[in-house]
Amino acid sequence: MSSVYRYICLSHDPSIIIENIEYSDFDTTTGAILNKTKIHNHATCDLIVGRWSGGLVELVCPSCNYHGSSYQKWVSKDWVLLLKRSIDKQVEVPRGLYRCWTAERVERMATLLEES
Repeated sequence: MSSVYRYICLSHDPSIIIENIEYSDFDTTTGAILNKTKIHNHATCDLIVGRWSGGLVELVCPSCNYHGSSYQKWVSKDWVLLLKRSIDKQVEVPRGLYRCWTAERVERMATLLEES
């Protein structure tokens, strides 16, 4: 099954999927997200990319260099869901590699994670 890449806007609570824009390759998706002026009505928003193959499979923060990391790391939807549950139970999570996945961002994705 082929994958589809969509933007997820974390500036909304709960987060929303930007439905009217999707790509079949990651490079085009990240190129557009780094030039946010092409993403109408979301030019100043906190955006990440989700990969769907049937349902939501994984997520990446393409602008993670703004969050103190110089690389992009895909994480599975299940990992972010586990992180959300850890936050709910107030388990301390190491910050090292996962600066992009703050409690606020993960909480905004809760509905999306549960539904996908």
